Amino acid sequence: MTDTKDLQTTSGNEITTAELKEVILDTLRDGIVVNIATTRDNQPWVAAMIYVYDQDFNLYWLTRETTRHSEEIADNPKVAANITAVQESGKARQLQITGEAHMCEDQEISVQIEEKYHERHKEFKNKTLEELATEVKRYKLYKLETGKIFVTHEALWGHERLEYTP
Repeated sequence: MTDTKDLQTTSGNEITTAELKEVILDTLRDGIVVNIATTRDNQPWVAAMIYVYDQDFNLYWLTRETTRHSEEIADNPKVAANITAVQESGKARQLQITGEAHMCEDQEISVQIEEKYHERHKEFKNKTLEELATEVKRYKLYKLETGKIFVTHEALWGHERLEYTP
């Protein structure tokens, strides 16, 4: 897509793909918690976790391999996620994400993500990377490879959802 006004809301507002990507990045940056939905035997489950993200809109979180959501991801990697960031005006920006999640075994990515956690989340800021690495050894790194993102921005286009595929 080009940077012309290539998306239009039902209310007539026009937005470029670049502008939509910026809304996504702003929401990822301003959000703190991701809610990950998994299923087993047609029974849904939702778990809330702090996250970090990469330039391709993939999400990463640390969790124990024995949690219900981790076990369900191992059985069925298709997940949904939700991130909400509320502006001072009370208007919400929301990302609803679909994709596939898995435990991330790549050590190089793990080190990069640990550094992002260190930079982004207060509870990690007072710890050295070495302390953080020791503490998180009991956790596993998971990655949600984003398939589609549905974006809501109340201040710009109300409750309408725009769709973006990375």
